[in-house]
Amino acid sequence: MPTLPETAADVIARGIKRRAPRILIGADAQQISFFSRLFPRQYLKVMDFLSGGKLLKMREDNKRAV
Repeated sequence: MPTLPETAADVIARGIKRRAPRILIGADAQQISFFSRLFPRQYLKVMDFLSGGKLLKMREDNKRAV
């Protein structure tokens, strides 16, 4: 379920007030943050696996375009 703009604005405002070093909007951002901390060296491969192989393919496509 997508995050509503009003909810995102509230989360951002609270994060700014608390001087939070990271402000994560939505479940997907929280999951990415969790996996990047759990697997600091392998999280890109884990995220690629969870995305069905789309992540590294997009990365390779972007390298070729440059």
